Amino acid sequence: MARYNVRSPIALSKNDDRYEYLFKNRDARIIYKTAMVEMSAMTDAERAAVDTRVYTWRSSDMYWKVAKRFYGDPRLWFVIAYYNKAPTEFHLTPGQNILVPASPRFILDKLGV
Repeated sequence: MARYNVRSPIALSKNDDRYEYLFKNRDARIIYKTAMVEMSAMTDAERAAVDTRVYTWRSSDMYWKVAKRFYGDPRLWFVIAYYNKAPTEFHLTPGQNILVPASPRFILDKLGV
């Protein structure tokens, strides 16, 4: 379950002017471009509708470890990051309380995953 649309990458050729710089200066022969899900921020009402659990961040924590602990699937790490508006672990400090959605389903539906 990836946060990216499951589509084949688009191959761009040297005829595509938008990427001329890359072809010319990086000696690229082909560029693969993968479509991604647009992620809009949750509204306060949407955040309030999600049941959460409080979790105290530790220095050894990683999102994937917390996702595995709460959901049994480390690939759902982005649900926790998205809900807490902290895209990487470096945006959190040890001792900080974060909110872990009790079920990732609402957020996955919102993101179209």
